[in-house]
Parts: sequence; C-alpha cells; structure tokens
Amino acid sequence: MKHKNILFAALLLILFAQVIIPVTQILKWNDVISEGKIYRFLVTPVDPYDPFRGAYIQLNFRDNHWDILTGRKEQRTKRIYVWLATDTAGFASIEKVTYKEPPDTVDCVAALIDQEYTDEDKRKQIRIKYPFDQYFLSADKAEKAEKVYFDALRDSTKQVYAQVRVKSGTGILENVMIGGVPLEGE
Repeated sequence: MKHKNILFAALLLILFAQVIIPVTQILKWNDVISEGKIYRFLVTPVDPYDPFRGAYIQLNFRDNHWDILTGRKEQRTKRIYVWLATDTAGFASIEKVTYKEPPDTVDCVAALIDQEYTDEDKRKQIRIKYPFDQYFLSADKAEKAEKVYFDALRDSTKQVYAQVRVKSGTGILENVMIGGVPLEGE
C-alpha cells in the first residue's frame, strides 16, 4: 500500500511538471510579445533549407560581433548577455556584452558565443549567435518571399531588418521587414 502511494505521488509530480513547464514558457513568451520593446536588427543574406523544419531564412545580423570579453580564449557556445541600445538610424546596436545576467531594467538578450576570430585591425573578436536568427516561412509563400528578401538585400535603397521584441533577456523574432513592409506582406 505504501509503495503504491509513493508511485502515485511520483506520477502526480511528473504530470504536474509536464503541465507547468510548458505553461510557464508560454506565459513568458506571451509577456515578451505583449510588453517587450521592439528592436530592429539589420541583416545580411544567407539561404539554407532544413528538410525537417522546412523553408526558412537564415538571418545574419550586421551587428553580431564584440571584442573578446576576457584575455583568454573564449568558450564557444557559452551563454552571454547582449545589452542593446538604439543607434541614430533607429536600429539595434550593442551597448556591451557580459557573462552575468543584467537586471530586468536593462534591455538585453541572452545569446551564445558562436566563434572567436581576429578582425582586419588585429583585434580579437567574438561572433554572437542570437537565438532568433531563423525566420520560418509557410511552404506556399516561401519561394516568393525568399526571392523578395534576396532581391531587397542586393538593392542598397531598401533596408532589410528583423523586428525583434525584447524583454528580460528574451528576444522573439516578430517579422522580417523590407523597407518597413513585412516580408510576407510583399
């Protein structure tokens, strides 16, 4: 009898965890979408296809590098916090990068160190991998949207950027914009 009570309690605990974890994540993302500040990240072209997830645009952000954080070799895939600001043109820029999570009052996004490299000025840099670097498209719109996207990237008169909502270290990609118009609305 005691053994059955323990198993029943364990089963209830597992069921509770299976419900509470996704609900917590959904509530967090909804909070970011409804109250997060919008940042516009300038992008450059990359075109992959994932047979399991379908058509998407790989977003390569222009502002995705920073000076090495320490004097030693940086640990690849280590979590970092990118503090954001807005430049004079209204686009996202990096204010600073830290390993320590900033207070909730700071607009930042958690990211990863993608790689370490030396730039043309012989400065050691890290490349930042943002968590919102893939924009998935519905199959019926993918081909046309990709053509519009890559044509716009070649056209220097059109600004192409990712519209991202940011709150408390979380960034959610809302849309890819071309000259202020949503990509899938083109």
